Amino acid sequence: MTPEKSKELALCISRKTFEENKDSVALSRMINTAASTALVPRGECEDVTKGWLQIIPYCVVFTKKGILIYKRSTAGSEDRLHDQYSIGVGGHIDAADCVTRDNTTCPFDSVIRAAVRELGEEVPAFLLHDGKRKASCSVIGPVGIVQLNESDVDKVHVGVILLVPTIGDVLSDGTEDCLADAKLVPFEKIEEEYGDKLETWSVETMKVLAEVFERDPIQDILKAAEESFSNVSAVDADTSK
Repeated sequence: MTPEKSKELALCISRKTFEENKDSVALSRMINTAASTALVPRGECEDVTKGWLQIIPYCVVFTKKGILIYKRSTAGSEDRLHDQYSIGVGGHIDAADCVTRDNTTCPFDSVIRAAVRELGEEVPAFLLHDGKRKASCSVIGPVGIVQLNESDVDKVHVGVILLVPTIGDVLSDGTEDCLADAKLVPFEKIEEEYGDKLETWSVETMKVLAEVFERDPIQDILKAAEESFSNVSAVDADTSK
């Protein structure tokens, strides 16, 4: 990590607080409490001994054709992820993502804003082009969390799993230029076709999705999203900043 990168701030939660609130319902409440989170220099929160977990929105984009899956680029900074496949779009929550009210950070709103920013950066079809967009989406969740301890990198990150039901051509307008080998794969075929190629966070997320989609079938979620799309305007508002 460069000296400049080490000074950048990321929204974190203490591991102690996380361990006390592991289930997704408790996490939802927890990240709505400003006292549970803090903006911490990347150089500090990457240090396992400091006890911080960097909060990462992990967005699962899906349409009636399937789940968006893509190949991690070798140009990325995470060597361990190179050439693995992912069903999650997301990244660190930096200071510019943070939503504040009365000079207090609102963690949950910050997670959603960061998710919207990442979606706009990685899936251009969500953005307006000449007054139109090729795909519209809602952001739903969190529906679960993912936190592993298999490596030092795992030990300093926690993923907040968000559903992104989408209507339209999500693979248009350069998405494949941003996400290598991007494609839509039916949920039930992902494990069969990519099981041994999935990054560990995606493996864990698949388990969460199996439970979610058993309760609420994908088509029902898409239908409800198409009727409402209450978060669509946020894509334009937040990614334009």
